[in-house]
This record gives sequence, C-alpha cells and structure tokens, in this order.
Amino acid sequence: MAYESVLTPGNFGKSVANNHFYITSFIHELPKDIVGGSTKANLAPRMMLLQYGSLKTKTDVPCTKDGRPRTFFRDRAFVAEFFRVTRAEPGDVVLLERVSEYHLRLSLRKHGSAAA
Repeated sequence: MAYESVLTPGNFGKSVANNHFYITSFIHELPKDIVGGSTKANLAPRMMLLQYGSLKTKTDVPCTKDGRPRTFFRDRAFVAEFFRVTRAEPGDVVLLERVSEYHLRLSLRKHGSAAA
C-alpha cells in the first residue's frame, strides 16, 4: 500500500514548527492508536516509524484541543530534515510506502518527474 501527499507552499516554513506534509487523504487507513493528545506530554499509545534512508523517527499524530486528529505527523523536525535532504519544493510529492502496520518508508517524487 502506498500513499501520496502533494506539497504546497504552506508545507514549508522558516521555523521547524511549520514543516509538515498532509496525511488527510489516508489518515483513516492508519492505526487509530497512533493518535495522541494535543501536546507532547500526551503522546499516542503507539508510534509510527517514518523512514527515509538512514533518517528515521517514531512519531504520532497530534489532536486538536477538542480531540480531533490533526492531518500531519507530530515530529516536524524530522519532516524539516527530510525536506532539506531531498530538496523538496512545492509541487513535489511525498510518497509513503506502508512497510508494516506501524512503519512507513518515505520517498520524494520531484514535480514533473515520473520516477520516485
């Protein structure tokens, strides 16, 4: 199973806090127990492993203060590093390959490129 997230200018930021990619289109297919609270003090019961080569993190999906899941992963520092290493830009596509229930392998398809 593979998922895609098209990057827009809003996915990038001058601070780490702004770096993210949306999981809106497939969040319903992810395990429910990777959704945590609204703060880092309330992490989810289980973590999702995100991997790009040797770059790895275990992260969850935060909630809003009223309990609705957000549409991105909590670890934005990892996403910022992924963007830096891959030279991601608006229009590029983050590809997420489901290796196992709690493991997603990331790659990047550059805008206008057919290959990942």
